[in-house]
Amino acid sequence: MTDCPFRFAYQVDRHGVARVGLVGEFDADNHASLLNLLLGVVQDPDVARVLVDMQATTFVDSHAIRALEFSRAAADAAKKLLHLTNVAPGVRRIFDLLELRDLLADQTPASPVHSD
Repeated sequence: MTDCPFRFAYQVDRHGVARVGLVGEFDADNHASLLNLLLGVVQDPDVARVLVDMQATTFVDSHAIRALEFSRAAADAAKKLLHLTNVAPGVRRIFDLLELRDLLADQTPASPVHSD
C-alpha cells in the first residue's frame, strides 16, 4: 500500500489532444482508478490523441503498467494515439527493461543498455 497520494487530471485542447497529468505513485492500490480515467479519456468523442504526462509520477508497478498497456490497446482500437510523455528516468527505465518503448512519445531509451 502506498503512503504517497496520487492525483490525475486531464484537459482537451481545441485540436482534440487530451493531456493527462499523473502525480504520485500508481500501483495495485489505484490501478483500477487509473484505468477507468484513461479509458474515459480514450472514449471521449472530442479526443483524437492522448498524451499522458508522467513528469510527476514517482513509481509504477506491474498493475499500473498493465493499465497503461490496456489503455493503449483501447486507444488503438478507437484509432486514437496514446503516448507517455516526460517520463522520469527511474520510471522510464522500467519501460525500457520491459521493452515497452512504443508507449513512450519519443521512443528513446533512458540510458544505453550494456551487454557483457
